Amino acid sequence: MSEQEIPIEMFNKALVEKVQKCETAAQLIAVAKEHNIPLTEEQAEIQLEHLKKKFG
Repeated sequence: MSEQEIPIEMFNKALVEKVQKCETAAQLIAVAKEHNIPLTEEQAEIQLEHLKKKFG
């Protein structure tokens, strides 16, 4: 790995931190879109419920 490369773990950690801060489905969809992850509003609502249970 060259010194310009960023380890994938750093991206994963950054993504997890962004997702944990989401309070609405729209915010979750925006984060997903930033990372080229397709997510419908229905899927976002479901994921948000799981996140709230897991992270409070």
